[in-house]
Amino acid sequence: TSQDNLYGLEMYGKEILPIEYSSIRLFYKRDDYKDVVSWFLIEKDSKYGLLKCNERASIFSLEVIYEKIEKTDRFGTDSNWPDISGVLDIICEGKHGRYDIYKGLLVPCLYDEIIGSTDYFIVVQDGLKGAYFNDKMIIPCRYDNIENRNIVVKNGRKGLYAAGKEVVQPIYEDIK
Repeated sequence: TSQDNLYGLEMYGKEILPIEYSSIRLFYKRDDYKDVVSWFLIEKDSKYGLLKCNERASIFSLEVIYEKIEKTDRFGTDSNWPDISGVLDIICEGKHGRYDIYKGLLVPCLYDEIIGSTDYFIVVQDGLKGAYFNDKMIIPCRYDNIENRNIVVKNGRKGLYAAGKEVVQPIYEDIK
């Protein structure tokens, strides 16, 4: 529904969202044999949120507080949908995070940059890199680079990070 360039959302004659949003557009729709689930990108005052709806209910997956909600592909941001993983790049107060429409928040909006879009992410904070895997930080942002998920690089030297700690200090030319 719309009024004076503002939009709301009705489903089966029931108001889902009041008429107060700048735009509402279908972001993604999954249609399987049991259920149809739709995600709507909601905009209000240049902020975005994500509303998940099916026949029975609707709920904000992401509140309307984000400067950007964008689909990603395996290698970064891409406008082509669907992405099988359902991973989204989100930005709140200038900081990047990642959200999966099926799993929820993967990486909180704390980082200057995030590289990757499956289950493994390199996060950058103040120029230093860390890593998330399956929504858990596995390497803190202390390194110049991270290779092969557990080789950490500092000042051109390599070390090993495993089991939640630095098991080999980054003092070696190479680790194999």
